[in-house]
Amino acid sequence: DADDARCVVVLYDFDPSTIDWPFPNQDPLPLVTAQVLQVVLDDGSSDWALGHLKGRPDIRGYFPKNYTVPVADYRKMMLEFEAAEEVDDVADRHSVPEPDGGSPAVA
Repeated sequence: DADDARCVVVLYDFDPSTIDWPFPNQDPLPLVTAQVLQVVLDDGSSDWALGHLKGRPDIRGYFPKNYTVPVADYRKMMLEFEAAEEVDDVADRHSVPEPDGGSPAVA
């Protein structure tokens, strides 16, 4: 939906206290993996965007864009991951142990 178009999912934790914060007049937004953020401002010319936790406009600040992906991309990544997991599960169910106790062979 239109709301998702401005939302991103956090892929990596970000603790701004561990870096020399480059924007003295702006507040950073600490990130925790799997959070969903609403992007407020992204002019496309910076590696940083302004956003807030989805549903919590009071918790806002700048965050590194490369620590996030758009919600639509995240959903696609998860579908691909789940499909790969299903293939692995099927392969595991069809493997038989080697007679010498080595690695399983595909049946």
